[in-house]
Amino acid sequence: MPLTIAEYTPDTFASRIGECFHFTTADERALRGLELSLTLLEVRGPKRPDANGREPFSLLFAAPGDIPFLQGLCLLHHPDFASEQLFMTRVMPPRGKSSEEYGSYYEAIFG
Repeated sequence: MPLTIAEYTPDTFASRIGECFHFTTADERALRGLELSLTLLEVRGPKRPDANGREPFSLLFAAPGDIPFLQGLCLLHHPDFASEQLFMTRVMPPRGKSSEEYGSYYEAIFG
């Protein structure tokens, strides 16, 4: 059975670094239906749960080329995960990376 967003932890994604994830923009404001193929670069976050037992973490993705999408809801399409809407934000290239290596970087935060 596909994993739901309530089941996501840093370990869920740690073994998937380098994997391509497919999204469709779902935001009502602009660019609805834009298909994104994003490569998971990093799983960031503390290794200990917060007071509620949840491990806050974030996922850093990269896309080739310059995509006009800046931020908003994106629907995840992956056989191992339930279709979930994630809020993605375009971020600056991480330290040690350049925009030539990948055109755009996006982050999804879970808390």
